[in-house]
Formats: sequence, structure tokens, C-alpha cells
Amino acid sequence: METEEMAMSEVRIETVGAEVEGAKRQHVGAIVHFTCPECGQAGSVDLSSEDYLAHPLFGETYDLDLYCWEGREGACQHEWSVEVIPRLTLELAP
Repeated sequence: METEEMAMSEVRIETVGAEVEGAKRQHVGAIVHFTCPECGQAGSVDLSSEDYLAHPLFGETYDLDLYCWEGREGACQHEWSVEVIPRLTLELAP
């Protein structure tokens, strides 16, 4: 267990690692930049607005699918996935 204590408050937040299920389509404040392992093309996945995580469990591993997009010059249409861990945090406001 991890505990965060605030110097000017009697309030503390204890992180217990519980699983929290996200929405069916969960946007998160992240843009994932990648290089295709097959052709070397650079790309990105904007999880904050365009793309999303489907049914994520926060604090648990999630397979994020990446694609070398069709329609981009030089794109090879390769598909692969990487493991990420979506996190949900809570902290005291100043």
C-alpha cells in the first residue's frame, strides 16, 4: 500500500490498487507516438480525442493495438500491439 500525506491537511489518500473499469470507450490524456517495426514509418495514436481504450481496467495491463495506416505514403499496413497500464489517480487539490 502506498500513502500520500499532505503537510497542511489531516486528509490522506491511500492507494490500494483496486481495479476500476473504464467506460466502454475510454479516452485518456495521452498521445502514443511510434515507429513501425516493419517499415520504419512514424505514426501516432491520439487517445485523448480520436482514438480510445475499449473496456480498460485501470491498473491492469492492456493490449494497445497499433497500425501502420493504409493511405499514408509508404505505410505497410502492419498491425501489432504493445502492453500499457492505464492508471487512474486521485490527489488532493491545493
